[in-house]
Amino acid sequence: MTMEGLLNMPGAAAGNAMRPPVQLITPSPGIVLKSVEKKTGKKVFINLVSNELVKRPVNASDQEVDDEHLDKLGIRNLRVPLDVGEPKQSTDKHGNPAMKCDVIFHPAVVDRCHPGLPTSDYFVAELATLALYWVSKEMDSELVGWKVIKGKYHGDGPEPFPWVDGAWDPWANGGKSQPKTTKNTGASEGAAGPW
Repeated sequence: MTMEGLLNMPGAAAGNAMRPPVQLITPSPGIVLKSVEKKTGKKVFINLVSNELVKRPVNASDQEVDDEHLDKLGIRNLRVPLDVGEPKQSTDKHGNPAMKCDVIFHPAVVDRCHPGLPTSDYFVAELATLALYWVSKEMDSELVGWKVIKGKYHGDGPEPFPWVDGAWDPWANGGKSQPKTTKNTGASEGAAGPW
């Protein structure tokens, strides 16, 4: 969620005693995906990053799932909280113009993407599907294809994300999502379940 979006949340008006506390969190690097903008052919690097403050995936009963569930059943049919950073100009390894964007998840899902783990291929594919969908919406441009590239982060290092308690969880407000006053960033919407 952008800082502008956080400041436009209900209760965030200047001087309002109900204003939610905003803090910047710096995520841990995870893996990097490379995709391409369909219209322009420009490369887009998507950094899958993590922080403990992002909720773990939740089931249809809105209960966070444990590591055993993730290892045995994965994340299909779960809501996977995430947030998409602002897309920024970057360059590829040859110095050609490119874009980069960070997508933040809970470490329980990003850590399962590391090469050599039995869960790696599955979790990379699932998170890539989510990340490409939400980054495409954020960029208002279709992304096609993806592959994992070497490194844990494309760029100088993970950039801080603005964080407000409950901002990534539309059900934290008594079961009602907060009204959207800015462009959808994908916060907490994740993969739709069958419910």
